[in-house]
Amino acid sequence: MAFYVAIVGGLLLGILIKKVRVGLIIGLGLAALIVFTGWIKTKRSR
Repeated sequence: MAFYVAIVGGLLLGILIKKVRVGLIIGLGLAALIVFTGWIKTKRSR
């Protein structure tokens, strides 16, 4: 869920900046960061 929110947020940022490709890269980066931090959290809690 958070993965999609990050991608959509990045796309919206990109549209606001008028650079969709940059927005997509930002969105994917944010999504990867969220997934990575979530994975670390679940790994620590075990």
